[in-house]
Amino acid sequence: MKKSILFVSSFLLLSFAKTQITLHPTIGGNLHGIATYKPEGYSRFDDYDKEYFESEKVAYKKQKGGFQIGISADIPLSDRFSFEPGLRFIKKGFLYDDNYSDGDYSYQEQIRLNIRYLELPLMVNFNTELSSGILTFTFGPSIGIQMGGKLKYHYEETDPFSGTYKETETIKNGTGDEATQDSYNYIFKSEDYLQPQEIGLYTGVRYEINNLTFGFTYGQGLSQLITDIENQKSKVLMLNIGYKIEL
Repeated sequence: MKKSILFVSSFLLLSFAKTQITLHPTIGGNLHGIATYKPEGYSRFDDYDKEYFESEKVAYKKQKGGFQIGISADIPLSDRFSFEPGLRFIKKGFLYDDNYSDGDYSYQEQIRLNIRYLELPLMVNFNTELSSGILTFTFGPSIGIQMGGKLKYHYEETDPFSGTYKETETIKNGTGDEATQDSYNYIFKSEDYLQPQEIGLYTGVRYEINNLTFGFTYGQGLSQLITDIENQKSKVLMLNIGYKIEL
């Protein structure tokens, strides 16, 4: 699948060789996390299940910082519209933070999941002049291939009778520890936890002046992120800068 994305990207770029193509390398940061939707049948949940769902939604609410770097080809279709396929390396994931405190008893469970993706965004742009620059509104789908990552787990519980208990674990590839490697393979390679591909949709706006670009883009997953959870999709808010290079 990774080779397919590279092949499609190369084909799209070369197929417009006779058109005035502008290469557009970009780099930037992002905020990413999970958007949680009410599951099917939510209206039939009892009060306990609804309370549990709402607490889980709050636990997934926080966002993490990441980055992305990529290159695209802006291909004019008309005076106003252009097609911009690209290839992007991006880090996404989520932060799960559940905590509770009641008198002398408290606990906190935290999961930090970083996921690396190789994405092929296929954007359609609407361009208009603004002052001495160009304002562009962009919209389109993306195909992402999951390329591994890292998970950090932390649990801490304080009980007036048994004291404080802590558990911390970092799961990443190539640790040399068999149990940790098995956990990594389950999370990132087995398809039992994370989906190997992600279909997403991006929309954004950017401003170009003197070939420099400043962009703001929001991305929403359309496919589920975790294999057995249908009502959670990834989300990402990206800020980036770039430079247009005319060929």
